[in-house]
Parts: sequence; structure tokens; C-alpha cells
Amino acid sequence: MTSDGAWCDEDGLWDTIRGAALVDDISINGGPAENWEGEACLAQQSADGVWVATVPPGFGMYAALHHGSTLVQEDPCNRQNSWLWGFFDDPAVTNYACGGWPLQGAMPYGPDENSLYLDNEIWSPFFPITGSGTEFILSLLSYRDLPLDNLQFYVWHVRSRDNDSGGCPTTWRTSTTCTTADRRTGFASGFRLGRLSRQCR
Repeated sequence: MTSDGAWCDEDGLWDTIRGAALVDDISINGGPAENWEGEACLAQQSADGVWVATVPPGFGMYAALHHGSTLVQEDPCNRQNSWLWGFFDDPAVTNYACGGWPLQGAMPYGPDENSLYLDNEIWSPFFPITGSGTEFILSLLSYRDLPLDNLQFYVWHVRSRDNDSGGCPTTWRTSTTCTTADRRTGFASGFRLGRLSRQCR
């Protein structure tokens, strides 16, 4: 099943105890119907093993913390020699030999056998907003080796919640820019979140 972007259990706008969908009395081409009356609660397959709940494997989790001193950084003027997030594979599996660095891991290309592509995220914890201002800036340092023809980008999202009332988080708000660059340099970025944070509050 595929859900839409709103009014569901996930965003809290239609909170149910039934989940995404209910399926019962399944038959194929008018054959005998499976009504699940003989299965145990929370069973993940029918008693005869014909119907099985399954989830195809994802593309993989490649987001991990690395120390900058162990990574290839070709910008001599702006090296990050501290802990940072990287998104790449074990070099024994996928490496950067094409760029002259066979011991450096690289991002695996999609699609995989399930037609999936890399889609990894890192999340920050919620943190309190103090003061009376309405402008917020997301600042980050990045080393970007993302040529456009690789179709590999990074984006950011923001949402908020009322900690005092313990309410559900708002929907994610995002910029419309997919960031790419192939200069192989360290880069300091700042993104204005004021408009989006006001929508979230």
C-alpha cells in the first residue's frame, strides 16, 4: 500500500488504532478466500505458508561518523580534522578508485535489485527556541564531491513541536534546493529557516 502525505497515523492528523490498511477475505481469480480465522494473533504468515508478510530490503544505511583525518579531502586550505558525518560504503565494496583513491569508500550507485536508490538521513534532537527573534539559521560545514551527472544530492528539512503541551511534531518543511557541487572543497553554508520555522510553530 502507498499512503499520501497527510491525514494519517504518521503525522497525527488522523490517529487510528487500525494502522495503514486492513486486508481480509483474499482470493485470486475467484479461488478460495483466505479469511485468516485459523491464524494466531500477530502471525506474519498464513498457517499453510501461502500468504507471507514481507518487507523488501532497503538500499542500505551508509551514514556514519568518521574522523576527518582518515578521509580523503582534496582542499588543502579547509580540511575538517574532527568527527563528521559521511555517506559512503566500505572501500572493500565500493571505493573511489576512479578518482585516484582506492582506499576511500564511495557512495554506491542505484538502482539496486529492488529499483531503490540511496536515501539516508541524520536527525538532530529537538532543541528549545528561546528569545523573541523570528530568524533562525542552519549552519553546516561540508566537503562536497557531488558532480551533477552522479545525481547525488543533499537536502535539509525542519519541523517543530510544542514541548510545553507535548504535542505532535509538525509536518516537515524543506527548501526546494537539492545541493550538488563537484569542486572537492570544504564549504560553509547557512540556510535561513525563519519562514519555515514560523510555519512550524
